[in-house]
Amino acid sequence: MRSAAVAAVVLLSGCVEHRVEVAVPAPPADAPMSAAMVGGRSASAPSTVTTRSALPVALDADLVERDGDGRIRRAVVRLATPTPWWQRFPADLATDLTPWTQPVTATAALVAVPVEPVPLADLTAAARTAGYARP
Repeated sequence: MRSAAVAAVVLLSGCVEHRVEVAVPAPPADAPMSAAMVGGRSASAPSTVTTRSALPVALDADLVERDGDGRIRRAVVRLATPTPWWQRFPADLATDLTPWTQPVTATAALVAVPVEPVPLADLTAAARTAGYARP
């Protein structure tokens, strides 16, 4: 009887599912060049990239678009699932015994914004200050 109770607790105990979802939009009609990277991998558009894990997840997403006139638009997102209060000690002792999966989700949609061009003189001055260009 005791072994059956232990087996029931082990088999029925719940878990936590950390999930990150990134929505990659379709490229606009005026952008002949569009590239998306999610989690270090190329992502096709339009799509939703989902990553699941039992541990907290962090994911980087980057979208670059270039329109027909050469203007660049970019979106950079860093998503991370938080550690909820019920997954921290001592609350986790009770929630680990619940018989259901508890989801923790972080979502984002990549929305590209225009990148402002920097004048060459300002760029050269910043490079010199950082030690990348000769004084």
